[in-house]
Amino acid sequence: MNFTTIEGGICAPQGFSAAGIHCGIRHNHAKPDLALIKADVRCAGAACYTTNKVYGAPITVDREHLADGYAQAILVNSGNANTCAPGGVIIMVSACSDGHGGQSFYDTFAHEPDNRKIMDRFLATPSDRTIPDQWEAQILCRVLLQHPVILVTQAPREMVEAMHLHWAADLPAAIALADRLLGKADSPITVIPDGVSVIVRK
Repeated sequence: MNFTTIEGGICAPQGFSAAGIHCGIRHNHAKPDLALIKADVRCAGAACYTTNKVYGAPITVDREHLADGYAQAILVNSGNANTCAPGGVIIMVSACSDGHGGQSFYDTFAHEPDNRKIMDRFLATPSDRTIPDQWEAQILCRVLLQHPVILVTQAPREMVEAMHLHWAADLPAAIALADRLLGKADSPITVIPDGVSVIVRK
């Protein structure tokens, strides 16, 4: 199959315009992280969605907006995190036989109890002065700002709790703890058995 490259990017087709800005999603302020692509008139639209049962609110919104098969604009952002239902609790299961990972990763949480202060420090750090393992710590911090995380593990409880996670000895104990954190029992559970590359189906 042969392709011909044309200039103009997304605005090459007549009737389309676009703009991009940095709105604070990405750490690097020099890189745009939010784009608006707009057609002059409503036109036929289609989308491909994840088959994962764990998906974010934007998927729901997109499906509603494209229900009639037409759209006039799309808003695109970068630097997303994994999704958990609003108000949900995340349970992870890992032996952690190698410990907590990088020392800097551990120290980030062990030396500061306030997740918001950790994130503010990350965002204030220039891209050429980031600490080792900051990308891992920053992702975990973003998750912790939104959801309690329970870790079922053989690792020492003190180590787990120093990283702002809830420790559980086994899965039944973790589910019971999640019920207490949610204030209700028998909440729906989505299981991702082998990491983020797995697509969950019914």
